[in-house]
Amino acid sequence: MCDAPAVSREHAPPACLFPEQKDLRVDLRRNLLTVPSCERHNATKCSDDQFLLVSLAGVLGGNAVGLGQGLTKARRTFARGGPALIHAALGSVRRERHALPDGRKLDVAWGTPDFARLDRCFDRIARALYFHEHGSRCEGITHCVYMHTLPGDCNDATFRDFLRHKAALELAAKPYRGANPSVFTYRAADPDAAGRRLYALTFYGHLDVFVVIAPAGLERGNLAADLIDRGIPTTISSGGRAWRFNQTAD
Repeated sequence: MCDAPAVSREHAPPACLFPEQKDLRVDLRRNLLTVPSCERHNATKCSDDQFLLVSLAGVLGGNAVGLGQGLTKARRTFARGGPALIHAALGSVRRERHALPDGRKLDVAWGTPDFARLDRCFDRIARALYFHEHGSRCEGITHCVYMHTLPGDCNDATFRDFLRHKAALELAAKPYRGANPSVFTYRAADPDAAGRRLYALTFYGHLDVFVVIAPAGLERGNLAADLIDRGIPTTISSGGRAWRFNQTAD
């Protein structure tokens, strides 16, 4: 993250995301990935690690390990953090009862997390993974896309579908990495012509976060993206499929 001397090893992702053996009675903290870290970029980010834990553990769509982590570690973290942590993780919380496919009912809380803080958390993780793979610091900028949250609008939903399609093509031959796949795996795509790199992170089996690392100073320079941002009807085609943006009903 910086030029300061390393004084410890930082886990990537944070160790708190991996269940303790006392909670799930299975060892899911084997061979955790670590990178060198200075004091400021490790010990002082404990509150961000807790925020990330409660933002992922127990989220609907995750696997049984994620649900278990939500009912144990994340619940204890919420109890210690109080209303401030709940507000950070979910914003204005609303609660409702969710019907499971087998007919059972589950009480759930809905809200909107602090996405800027999430971006900061995943920026650190992506930079750590880059350092782990290349042995040098990443000088680029990052952009995060959260595939497990509800889309903001039709364009957002369409873009996520397009990105998932492109990621599937670019990552098809790339191995899943991570010693504890029920908690965390990732895949890294080769850089594109402009030097952008895609990291596909998966938490608790099904919660996907895509992080794109672009070289520092790289201008966006993408005509399709510029047209979409300006509200102009735009169609992107790939592999026999088409994605339409800014479409209005006739």
